[in-house]
Amino acid sequence: MLSEEKQNMKFYPIVNNLSWLIKLTSWGVKTIQLRIKIDPMIENHDFQKIENEIKNSIIHCQRHHCKLFINDYWELALKYKAFGVHLGYEDSFQADISALHKNKMKFGLSTHDTNELNHALELNPSYVALGPIFPTKTKKMKFLPQGIDKIRVWRNIIPKNIPLVAIGGIKLENAQEIYNNGADSISVIHDFMTSPYPEERIKDWLKMGE
Repeated sequence: MLSEEKQNMKFYPIVNNLSWLIKLTSWGVKTIQLRIKIDPMIENHDFQKIENEIKNSIIHCQRHHCKLFINDYWELALKYKAFGVHLGYEDSFQADISALHKNKMKFGLSTHDTNELNHALELNPSYVALGPIFPTKTKKMKFLPQGIDKIRVWRNIIPKNIPLVAIGGIKLENAQEIYNNGADSISVIHDFMTSPYPEERIKDWLKMGE
């Protein structure tokens, strides 16, 4: 990514629907990830509703000059020309990485250990995510918290032109320490969603990232 893109991505929130996405763009956020997760215990999902949510989110971000990464649904991201895609380790084997490169679509990859990191770097991603840095209740994790020290390790391994995104249980109060230890970007969910004043929280994050 270019340095301007790295700056715009310094604060990288994740939302799960268009309503939150509209709020964040109105508050000045320039890079967002849309992560719609389905419950595997429910058999009849309305996938057309999911597609419409992704399509409308992409259209909204295009209109408001916000870079939107779509989590997992890389085919829909290609179909509706999203800015980028975020993929987990397992998902990266299913996705058509060559198609992403061919269409000049940015894509980030999650990593939790050196095996996943080596795999990610072989695919020439737009960024590498490391997490969870701290314990998180957002989703069940098979990996223990990585800790801040791991950020420095990853930053020394990853080429300098590839941004490093820290994610997982991060709050505004420990953001500066994470930036200081080598993260180019911080991705958050609960910190602003559970705040009684989410707009003020988002704006404080944006100030932190300046």
